[in-house]
Amino acid sequence: MTARSLGPTGRGMYAAATGWVLLFSTLGSLSLGQVALHHATEKQSDEWVNETVGTLLGLTAIVTIAAWILCAALFVATGGDVFHNLPALPLTVAFLALPFVLWFDTGRYVLYSLGKVSAFNRSQVIGYSAGIAFLVPVVIFPKLGLTGALVAWLVLYVTMAGWGYVSLRAAAREPRFSRGLARQFLGGSVKLHLTTVGTYIHLQSSVLILNYYRSPAETGYYQLATQVLTLGTLAPMAVSTYTYALVSRAGPDSAWGEQRRLLALAFAFSALAVLVGYFLVPYGITLLAGSDFAPSIPLVRLLLLSLFGMTVSIVMASQWIGRGFFVQTTVLSVIAGVASLALDFRLIPRYGMYGALVSTLVVYAIALVANGSLAVWIERRWREVMR
Repeated sequence: MTARSLGPTGRGMYAAATGWVLLFSTLGSLSLGQVALHHATEKQSDEWVNETVGTLLGLTAIVTIAAWILCAALFVATGGDVFHNLPALPLTVAFLALPFVLWFDTGRYVLYSLGKVSAFNRSQVIGYSAGIAFLVPVVIFPKLGLTGALVAWLVLYVTMAGWGYVSLRAAAREPRFSRGLARQFLGGSVKLHLTTVGTYIHLQSSVLILNYYRSPAETGYYQLATQVLTLGTLAPMAVSTYTYALVSRAGPDSAWGEQRRLLALAFAFSALAVLVGYFLVPYGITLLAGSDFAPSIPLVRLLLLSLFGMTVSIVMASQWIGRGFFVQTTVLSVIAGVASLALDFRLIPRYGMYGALVSTLVVYAIALVANGSLAVWIERRWREVMR
């Protein structure tokens, strides 16, 4: 809908604006959700919930205020140049979503820990439905343009975060902030957060770098291609949501027998998505976004190869977190992030969106090897225990 109503240039600006918010939310999340999930796996009851929810809410508020101040300072100091091609009003609307993006990302891990997977799923269904409803006027009245589309994006995250929080209140009736727990969470964040930052770098930084060096239209082509690619991660994401709750409740070793079967199913789905997607992409892009986005077609076809690395990364994430492998995940993410940035800055100025494509394929090849190696190691241990 945004592609058809905004066109390639507007879609590129939309991608850049939301990309900046996702950058700040990734840096500001401090990986607190993942740390809280690991904290929950060590507890035998749900007594941890009130302090955990209250502490996470307090830290989210502090981070939001600091991020808003930093963003405003950057805009004023550079005259907006650092946010290349983005006017002040749409950027402001996008950044209003920041606290809700932060809480959606953090609070979902508490829902996983409580086994409230269905509540998390409902929050997404309701949130995306609300976001689409608010996009309808943008399609009908094109003059609402970029700002109107970003209002719909804001509504999406307000709804998802709000619904998720309502679901948490049944377990956290008296949320309270704990300085001691905050220090504990921040200590875990120091070990883990570079992992999240590294993940963001190879997922989103290409969009921002592309927007800086190339035209908004080219950014729009590439970002639409990556969005279409996410259709292939539906099965892995569904599996991941379940396995986070499974690992939190049963522990990583006990969960592995079931998780490995789900991993095999998700991998098989990805192989099917690559095969079918290659032939359907031209029709899908034209149907979804219109003929103006034809340059996205070869990008999607090549990006399909990264689905294998994406799938293994998504499904295995709960094992890394559940086992407390914070240092190892940090090292791998830093390697992937550095490789992504190096390739982006080297290739994008010269080759544009195809330079970003190469960066993505290399990073997910690294992810496939690393997560595949972890799966093999866990499988060997699991078989020894089962003998």
